[in-house]
Amino acid sequence: MLSVGSGGAYEQLLFAALLDAWRQQIGLPGLVETKHVNAADAAAGTAADVQVKHGSQVLEAYEVTAADLNAKVRQATKTLRQHDLRRVHLLAKGAGKVTGEEIKDLLPADDDVSLLDIREEIRSLIADLDKPHRRQALETLYRMLVDKQPDDALVKKYVERLFEDRLTFDD
Repeated sequence: MLSVGSGGAYEQLLFAALLDAWRQQIGLPGLVETKHVNAADAAAGTAADVQVKHGSQVLEAYEVTAADLNAKVRQATKTLRQHDLRRVHLLAKGAGKVTGEEIKDLLPADDDVSLLDIREEIRSLIADLDKPHRRQALETLYRMLVDKQPDDALVKKYVERLFEDRLTFDD
């Protein structure tokens, strides 16, 4: 799915669905929320693209991006302060190829901002999920694709992939 151009929708929504399923599987408190893919964080009233909340408190904030990392790092440090967070995670395509020296130069020393490769994080979450929670993630992803982004073709491509990969359910 990540090889299909989706304007970042598949990356954001797939990560949110998998993170939600993983947190439920291990019994962590909190609710995973994601905003509409075309909404700005401020307009959506969220700290980032994906966030984990417990009550009204944001516990974790994840910014999923294909944009310039320098701009996103500035946004992340602003988010830390605005929402009084302990850390913010940036998930970017190709972040696994960034060297330690580049990360050191890119990320502020005083703020807790992590740089993660979106594909590697998604693979890791899939590997950690048991079969019932992978199924839950697929169902959540479908609902998010319908509700959180405007392109019906992305929903159709997702359903086609489920059939092609024999991941549909008989119940």
